[in-house]
Amino acid sequence: MRKQENTVKSNSALTKNALLVIFFLYGLTLTSLQIVYLRFFISIFYGNELTIGLFFFSWMLWTASGSLLFGRIKEVLNYLTTHHFLFGLFIPFTLLLMLFIRSQFLPVGSALPGLSLTISTAISSLIAFGLLSGGLFPLYTRLLNKLTSQQTDAAGSRVYLWETSGSLVGGLVCGLLLIRLLSISQIVVGFAILQFVLSFYFLSKTSKPHKSLIISLYFLIAFFALSSFLSSFEQRFKNLWRGMTIVTQRGSPYGELVLTRLDHSYTLYQDGIPLFTVPDPQTAEETVHYALLLHKNPKKVLLIGGGFSGALFEALKHPSLQQLHYVELDPEVIRLYQEFFPENWNTLNRDARLFICQTDGRTYLKQSQQQFDLIILALPDPYT
Repeated sequence: MRKQENTVKSNSALTKNALLVIFFLYGLTLTSLQIVYLRFFISIFYGNELTIGLFFFSWMLWTASGSLLFGRIKEVLNYLTTHHFLFGLFIPFTLLLMLFIRSQFLPVGSALPGLSLTISTAISSLIAFGLLSGGLFPLYTRLLNKLTSQQTDAAGSRVYLWETSGSLVGGLVCGLLLIRLLSISQIVVGFAILQFVLSFYFLSKTSKPHKSLIISLYFLIAFFALSSFLSSFEQRFKNLWRGMTIVTQRGSPYGELVLTRLDHSYTLYQDGIPLFTVPDPQTAEETVHYALLLHKNPKKVLLIGGGFSGALFEALKHPSLQQLHYVELDPEVIRLYQEFFPENWNTLNRDARLFICQTDGRTYLKQSQQQFDLIILALPDPYT
């Protein structure tokens, strides 16, 4: 009898510990996807303070509504199988819906969306995701309450504690690691697969018949859904930049980068805003020559931003120049230039007068003890 009681306690502890891990993954998933969705939304709607505010308004509206809607469900364990599976389906298709609305009503990638399109997309694209993600919190609370016989408030506090811990880790992992190593589509597919795994886990804990058949059916649906998402997302993203060839698309700590080619001209966009074009001799010449010619004998010059458009080459043409310090904020921009313009990079690298520093321009000016004859700011025009 005592041995049987110990077995029951062990199984209960194992289930409880597994639930705590799931609560942690819940927070990690939501924070990571919030970062991914917001970055993508900003990149196709040219994020400013209003755009970001609309996104968070929609996020809070639908997650709160989901918490209220799904908090009434009583058969939690049986329902969580379906809920997690639906949540996994809508994780990638939320991203696809943002892109679909943007490309359907404004099919030119470099065009500026209007306020009405931005508002309607922010509110409509997050409905399903927000309802399902918000609904998980009361479902988890009720499940923990039944498992441990804790009061509802105590169970909710436990869920919130582990969810918050996961959110903290998710912000660090996604912000510092995932967006540098993976594309947006790969990240959302990964989190969708995680939800499918959780769906199968909860199914294994139920008493439903024909579990193997249900898992096989769910697996086939998930496989075709994710395959359709990847092909549709890639095609629609290319259509958004119709007339241009997308050379590469990458995430950086400072935004989503897209390098496009039109004939023999390359343009790098950050969150939909052009950073520079190669070659662009007129812009490059105007950036540096006007300033340099106003100085009688410029020997030491600081250039902040805009150097890879050709401004560095133009500045180095001045015979009096002894040192040219160039500050670039985004390390991924430097890597892209090295990778796709190797001849230009090697030419610059051989010039002993050039010093490239990857940091923020304001930080560089505050910390540097050097004095310059000229400081040239070649930053993009503000759009916030």
